Amino acid sequence: MISDPARAAFLVLALLCACSSDVPRRPLLASPGLPAPELRLPEIIQGPPPELRGWDDLGGRAAVLHFWAPRCPACPAELAGYNALSSEFSGRALAFVHITDAGRDQAARFLADRPVKGLVAPGAPPELFAAFRVYDLPCSVLVTASSEIFAFAGPGGVTRELITALLAGGPPPDEARGPEACRPPGVEK
Repeated sequence: MISDPARAAFLVLALLCACSSDVPRRPLLASPGLPAPELRLPEIIQGPPPELRGWDDLGGRAAVLHFWAPRCPACPAELAGYNALSSEFSGRALAFVHITDAGRDQAARFLADRPVKGLVAPGAPPELFAAFRVYDLPCSVLVTASSEIFAFAGPGGVTRELITALLAGGPPPDEARGPEACRPPGVEK
């Protein structure tokens, strides 16, 4: 028979084991050189996969997370540029993930006459935009194959050279910037 103090000690030990984890937590905010925040996208309208439950669902590929919206005047040109880059880097370990807060129907209507290459994730919550420090649209966050933040890029900032550096696994080029790249001119932190 187990005594009450032994039972209490066992319960405390079990609770401590259940609450601890060897899995490191991801940061809440994206910062260059650090692990990326969690990536959970419950719906992909152009895929497989039908959803992204985490970085592992990208199969070890680096990623260009492109945050956009149908209401964004610069976004159609950005999408065309990403299509060209997607074609150029086809067959490489790189995923283009186009993330919008627009609902599925609105995103599909917008894209009906603007085909886009890559995964399209509608209905992204505001918390995801905040975690990746998206302050204005369009904004892109480049993430390494090991799920670390590589660089941020504002409109026109994702270039062949930046993607080549991302895929090479080295440090970002000197001109790569942090989250301020996605802020409109004149807006402070």
